[in-house]
Amino acid sequence: MSVCRSVLVTLTMLLLIGVSSQTVSAQNPRGYLLTIQPHWNEAGDQFWYQNDLPDRKRRYVLVDASQGKRIVLLDSDQYTRLLKSLPETVQQKYDRLPSDAVYDFASAKLLLKLGEAIYGYVPGADQLNKLGDQDVPQQFASGRVADDAYSDYQGESTEIEIVNESGVKLDLFWIDAQRRSQGYGSVEAGQSRSQHTYAGHVWELLGPDRQYYGRYRGSADRLVIRITEPVERERSRPEPRPRKETRSGPGAFLQAGNIFHRENPPRQLTTDGTAEHPYHSLFWSPDEETVIAAKTWPVEIQPVHLVESSPEKGGRAVLHSHDYVLPGDPLPRFDFYRIDLASGAAEALALPEIDFGDPRGFWLDENTFCIEKIDRGHPRYRLLAYDRNSNEIHSLIDESTETFLWTTHGPNIPLLTRLKNTAELIYASEQSGTRQLYLVQPQAESVLTPITSGSFVVREIVKIDEEARELIFAASGQNPGEDPYHLHYYRIRFDGSELTSLTAGNGTHSVQFSPDGSYLIDTWSRVDFPPQHVLRDARTGKQICELEQADVSQLTAAGQMPPRIFSAPGRDGTTEIWGFVCFPKDYDPEKSYPVIEDIYAGPHGAHVPKNYRSAPWYPEETAAGFFVVKIDGMGTAHRSKAFHDVCWHN
Repeated sequence: MSVCRSVLVTLTMLLLIGVSSQTVSAQNPRGYLLTIQPHWNEAGDQFWYQNDLPDRKRRYVLVDASQGKRIVLLDSDQYTRLLKSLPETVQQKYDRLPSDAVYDFASAKLLLKLGEAIYGYVPGADQLNKLGDQDVPQQFASGRVADDAYSDYQGESTEIEIVNESGVKLDLFWIDAQRRSQGYGSVEAGQSRSQHTYAGHVWELLGPDRQYYGRYRGSADRLVIRITEPVERERSRPEPRPRKETRSGPGAFLQAGNIFHRENPPRQLTTDGTAEHPYHSLFWSPDEETVIAAKTWPVEIQPVHLVESSPEKGGRAVLHSHDYVLPGDPLPRFDFYRIDLASGAAEALALPEIDFGDPRGFWLDENTFCIEKIDRGHPRYRLLAYDRNSNEIHSLIDESTETFLWTTHGPNIPLLTRLKNTAELIYASEQSGTRQLYLVQPQAESVLTPITSGSFVVREIVKIDEEARELIFAASGQNPGEDPYHLHYYRIRFDGSELTSLTAGNGTHSVQFSPDGSYLIDTWSRVDFPPQHVLRDARTGKQICELEQADVSQLTAAGQMPPRIFSAPGRDGTTEIWGFVCFPKDYDPEKSYPVIEDIYAGPHGAHVPKNYRSAPWYPEETAAGFFVVKIDGMGTAHRSKAFHDVCWHN
């Protein structure tokens, strides 16, 4: 009986959602000034950008960072007045301030392309001057990617906006991880459209007769894509021909499980490699005189079996088998050997056997080879150093825990970051209770010293200045009273001194640096608060001038409600759990409503969006009368280690 009731409720939900999707307004309200795309001069002290405004208006803005001045170069109202000095045919055809414009720092003019003609405008003047034939530089970072690009990763929730200025209807397609094309509607000529996506996802635009307008990749910040004309699709590079030998370095290669010196004829350096136990990886010393080789002891990987009970074409069930390692299955092992190329002498090293993952090794300096060892299950991490002069081996890092170590923090904050100019490393660890950065100095009395410390969580290494011995990083959880997932940016010296906050404002931040790193554009927002943009001194974080505040008046007028941020004590009665809730359309506090919880609780990250987006959240579900709640529960990342550890054995 309960199963029947569940099915009935599910069918009712689907019917309600289907009806609501048919009653969505045909209007397309949007937000404005959500992003800034700066174009800097060579000196790095001035930049200009373009604003799209309501009522199809537009403006161009110049900012003198050194003087702290923001100057409107030209807006739509001024442009309308200036048009009167041009021929009537031009007035009729180009009655809207064009997007195809660029500010020329050398002449201090805004250059406008009206058809094939280029007009120059000096801010404050009363006319446009035709300049003659010349090319207008590309003024916008389009987000266009290679023509064979596809959605090879999924980052945070974001959106793209397609502004169709091509004069034809454009069809939008998502290119998935299998390189398949999936239709997502169209954008009419002269219209714009916001599309929810994820950072890393790739979208393709096609015109009539499948005319190609490019592929574009979503980024963490909202991306505006302006489409004016088709582009030529470039052919992908041909696949390289397979090699009969595996080239593994400048002086040697692997073949038939053994190591050969690249001479004429090749000289065989090892003879003990076999098909069952071949040499696998080669790590070259900087002087190319020594190679550390890993020899592998493979295992047979057992298959897992999946039954396709209802094949697409009908008929009997289909068995699918794939090789797959399950917990507890044996894994390949690796031993290490040192080979001197001049003499061909080889000796086994007393480095620990690698039995979890492929070898991760590197030469720290001329004589020191390092190998990382992660114990299976992640309870212990070691960075071991081998000195080829003394043949001694010692630990640079040896960290263990009763639960697990987070050894894959993500691309923005590697476990180890090697400095380019010194034999030093930066190590990311939760050993203090939150993820912090540590300086690894192999020759120092104290090998491991903290760079950052505190209750905040380091989320990204943004820039490293080795000469000044300082870095810029992003972190969350530093500001009391804020959502602990909000990103802020900081500068700190390698010795942990002079921690300087570079951003301010109750929201999650993103930054864009000037070419020389002297200035930054600080953009911050929340899911319930549209973006604010300010210019700051990248050295001190001091605000230089306000740039823009987003305009979401159209969205508000259309009745679009942003999510409501909330926090509540978790199961322990103490730890705050953060998330947001979307209210049903036409919400009545006197009524009761069903609740949908949309949760993805992977321990590799936090999954509740923190930045503003103009597209509505869960429009079908809220229109059908549901609350939708989204939280980051215990066991997810970017909080304390204790918070993260809840996922252990869970």
